[in-house]
Amino acid sequence: MVFMAIMLPVLFVMSAMVVNLAYMQAINTKVQVVTDASARAAGAAYVETGDEAAGLAAAQLLASLNPIETTTLPISASDLEFGLSERNATGKAYTFTASPGTNGNSVRLTTNSFAGGAGTALETFFSIGGTNVEIRPTCRATHSQTTLDVAVVVDRSGSMRYAANEDSGSGNPPAAAPPGWSNGCL
Repeated sequence: MVFMAIMLPVLFVMSAMVVNLAYMQAINTKVQVVTDASARAAGAAYVETGDEAAGLAAAQLLASLNPIETTTLPISASDLEFGLSERNATGKAYTFTASPGTNGNSVRLTTNSFAGGAGTALETFFSIGGTNVEIRPTCRATHSQTTLDVAVVVDRSGSMRYAANEDSGSGNPPAAAPPGWSNGCL
């Protein structure tokens, strides 16, 4: 009985710690997801318009549309870095270089203002020593918009009219052909 009387409070304390740690990790993951999405929104707006204010507005809008629990991730102008991402060779990772005021292709978002105390803090489920601990992770995400060449290829040959399991050389119309179908050949 004495052993149970001693171990039961210890078990409750350890359980509370495990719940708090799991919750802190879940909040960190949610903040990272919102940071990633906000960086992507900021990067797309910045590359499209060349306007850093438009990038900030896009990041803030996306963060407001995706609250973490009941808290909106605050994003300030100091959280965003605008610059250029380049890679040295095919297959290599892009390297971000901050260069404000230039017409870059990349935005880096770091949640410094949230970690520094801006906005409502998220708190642990169980207090530690009678005090709720604030959860304010610092997360970082970089979005790079690169130029891609796209080619549209259309194959209009007769063999494309038939399904993969049909014989195009039989002279019969495709099984999916409507009544009165003509292959357009003279």
